[in-house]
Amino acid sequence: KFAEPGNPFAYTLMLEISLSSSGVELLLRLTNSATESLPYGLGFHPWFRKTASTRLTFEATTGFGRDPRGFATAPVPAEQRPTFSSGVDVSAIPWFDGHYAGWTSRTAAIDWLSDWVSMTMQARGALTNLQVYVPDNLPVLCVEPVSHVPDVHNRRDLAGYGDVARLAPGETIEGTMILCCSGTSQPDADQ
Repeated sequence: KFAEPGNPFAYTLMLEISLSSSGVELLLRLTNSATESLPYGLGFHPWFRKTASTRLTFEATTGFGRDPRGFATAPVPAEQRPTFSSGVDVSAIPWFDGHYAGWTSRTAAIDWLSDWVSMTMQARGALTNLQVYVPDNLPVLCVEPVSHVPDVHNRRDLAGYGDVARLAPGETIEGTMILCCSGTSQPDADQ
């Protein structure tokens, strides 16, 4: 529960974790416990190991430029960014931090080719957008299913690409991330 004197936001946030044959499911549920309607959003921010042969694949229709603060600016076709729909070797790209809308399949795949391991990420509920962060100085990447465009509170012109939810008192927003890992039978020689 979060409530703080002088802060209009008050909410209850619950994380539910379950295991099934589909993988590990993580459900975030946020309920507005304030006395007025307020904007809320949510997302997961998992970090994964990045090796010399880590490939990220997903499809989205829209990427965004970035301002000096790192926030999304004008929408651009996703093909003008790294082309993740064909799979990108994330260890070979320079520092990257990008937001994507039009992630209609709500599925992403990370393949650790030299380890013969693959992981599929699926998103449900309010998690309609994807944020990708690939630092060039650390052996990690972050693939984040989120509910809205960063800074959309202040950039209402981007609301059509992923808006926050205005919740009345007692209303809830929720989203689920499902992670499923599997071994591959052989390394992908074409990659």
